[in-house]
Amino acid sequence: MRIAMDVSCVRGETAGIGWYVVNLLSGLERLDRDNQYLLYTFYARSRKFALERGRLPSAANFRVLEKPIPFRLARLLLESAAVRAESVIGPLDVFHALDHTAPQLRDGRLVVTIHDLASLAHPGRQYTSPEFQGPRMSRVRALAERADLIIAVSHHTKRDIERLLGISPAKIRVVYEAAEQRFKPLDSPTTLAAARLQYHLPDRFVLFVGTLEPRKNIPVLLRAYDALIRGTQIEHKLVIVGRLGWSYGEVFKTIADLHLEKHVLWLGHVPREDLPVLYNLAAVFVYPSAYEGFGLPPVEAMACGTPVVAPDNSCFPEVLGEAAMLVQSSDVHALADGLCRMIADDDLRARYASLGIARAACFSWDSAAKETLDVYTEASRL
Repeated sequence: MRIAMDVSCVRGETAGIGWYVVNLLSGLERLDRDNQYLLYTFYARSRKFALERGRLPSAANFRVLEKPIPFRLARLLLESAAVRAESVIGPLDVFHALDHTAPQLRDGRLVVTIHDLASLAHPGRQYTSPEFQGPRMSRVRALAERADLIIAVSHHTKRDIERLLGISPAKIRVVYEAAEQRFKPLDSPTTLAAARLQYHLPDRFVLFVGTLEPRKNIPVLLRAYDALIRGTQIEHKLVIVGRLGWSYGEVFKTIADLHLEKHVLWLGHVPREDLPVLYNLAAVFVYPSAYEGFGLPPVEAMACGTPVVAPDNSCFPEVLGEAAMLVQSSDVHALADGLCRMIADDDLRARYASLGIARAACFSWDSAAKETLDVYTEASRL
């Protein structure tokens, strides 16, 4: 088979979907040396949007093409059917749409990964970036309808695709994501001490990792944390890791209103290679998101042996099972109580750490690659 993908999301500062692509391709490179992969993107004037070629496969059956066509123009032409994908990248059997966009095809079959449908599941709540709301969601619906097969990252997402887009379950396949192998328990005191010094981390802290955006429920977390430190003898700091997303002003307003400046440390964006150390140093990982398609950060934390407090909504009961303490993420008192129990009880923390490691091991990118390749094969035969 000839399998094509637009890898434009692996440009510049790689984020969520970009890491999905990097890890999927890495798994496919380990698994498959027979099929041909065409990985392409287009010209971008700014250097900060340069393609991160070092994160893409180098095996002989993976070819990376950077077409000398301006990015926005190329996307417009390909998505409007003015130009077919085969005219730009050559003949193909399967096109895998990775980030909710895809060109028009002449002959190839279309496989689409849908990560979540937050803006449709919760309209008006700014749960996705403004550019992904409105007309773009209409394009996602159209993309799902013309797809030959759809990959959903959880059964929760599969049900949303059926319910919100009206897609038949017969053409949806569930392929779970996973934590990368770098996320694991670390036993090097030198490495841990160096990271603590580099990031000015306190001796004991609760950790959150995620983009500062409304659906992460960070203001609720801050109010729960405020109740925790004012109602108990717990002295753990709260460390927040993540880039600024959209409508993040409420986060810093809540910190100021609650006078938490001395208790909360925001690190901003942290390189992915440093995240395993931060997970290992944390006493507890907390992730109060209101909605996710798969919810990768809690799985990464569990893989590192860090006990997790997470929501009881969307995908989390399915993905985390009984390996995390699940609470109602919109309930300040429930979240504060969960954190208090996890921090105060050494045995409980050890139990969840052990359960988390075992649960995270149920997911792997090698399995995801194999199951995705099975989808390509199935699609090519339709």
